[in-house]
Amino acid sequence: MPTGDDSNGRVTMAVLGTKLDYVQRSVDQIGRRLDDICDQAVDRDERLGKVENTLKVITWVGGAVAAILIAIATAWAKAVLGL
Repeated sequence: MPTGDDSNGRVTMAVLGTKLDYVQRSVDQIGRRLDDICDQAVDRDERLGKVENTLKVITWVGGAVAAILIAIATAWAKAVLGL
């Protein structure tokens, strides 16, 4: 038959085990949340990279269109002025 001290020790160990399980679940939840946040950050960085690349292309195309328009305007002016 267990003594009073033995019984208290078992109860204490059971309570500590339950608390440890709770802490472990909480840490796991925090880990999952951090993983989600990191995944979102990576997705955000990828989207920003795509937007930056699109803006570079638009800028390049805008420059090309401007050069073509200048060439057309110059040719038109030469034709009108007979140069």
